Amino acid sequence: MTPPGYFNRVAAGAGDVWEKLKDPVRFVAEESLTGGVEIPYELWRLMEINPDSIALVLSAEDGEPNEWSASELQQLKAAGQVHLHQSRFILKEVTG
Repeated sequence: MTPPGYFNRVAAGAGDVWEKLKDPVRFVAEESLTGGVEIPYELWRLMEINPDSIALVLSAEDGEPNEWSASELQQLKAAGQVHLHQSRFILKEVTG
């Protein structure tokens, strides 16, 4: 298991560097929204500034990878479906 807040950066696709810049940069963590994901402040700020360029790949309930765009995560936060604990920037799914 990776340490909390540890993200692997995964460049999207193969090929020309300029083509890669058009796709979102994916950050991968083993955590899930249900259990909470510690996100570095700088990453969350980048997600706020340019939400179309960043995505998180997190574990789903069944352990399979699930990709969330920064835009989707911001919409979930605005709808009250996830809560951002700003002292540590941990995203966690709201249940019930």
